[in-house]
Amino acid sequence: MHPTRRDSRIRYPSSQHIKLRRILLLAADLPFDHVTPLEGCPDYTLYRLRGAPPLRGLGCRSVGTRDDMTMTREQCEKFATIWAEAWNHRAIDAVLEHFVEDVVFTSPTAAAVVGSPVVRGKQALRAYWTTALRRITSLHFTVDRVLWDPASRELAIVYTSEINGSAKRVSENLTFNEDGRVVTAEVFHGV
Repeated sequence: MHPTRRDSRIRYPSSQHIKLRRILLLAADLPFDHVTPLEGCPDYTLYRLRGAPPLRGLGCRSVGTRDDMTMTREQCEKFATIWAEAWNHRAIDAVLEHFVEDVVFTSPTAAAVVGSPVVRGKQALRAYWTTALRRITSLHFTVDRVLWDPASRELAIVYTSEINGSAKRVSENLTFNEDGRVVTAEVFHGV
């Protein structure tokens, strides 16, 4: 039996596993080179990576010069789906894996949680999200669409946020560096 979207048995790798690049949760439609199932695990669960390159900016690729980092529509949709699934499972480290250490994150919710709408740095962002998640009893993000601006390397994930029984439309705009990692993020509510 393959796990479903809301299957509580799905576990994301710890940050230590991510740093060591030893395990990764993959879905059936996410092929990577050098990936084999762990012994005793069914297909599409945990895999061991042997000789795989770093997994920065999942779905991003560099075309031509380093300034030409771009994403296809399919890659944008795949990134957004994985991003939403990580949030739906409250896997903060899986979300943060795509961010640089000195990320700048802006959200109106941050002002209510940490006293400022701007959060600077990955550790501060982890602390903000951890505190915010403690206040939330139910959370589910459903991606509605994605928009990619190759000139600014900005991905807008437009989604429906269902938190504690209340739904609203949100846009999370992520700007990537030339290595495919998020350097800035802005959240807009009521889009």
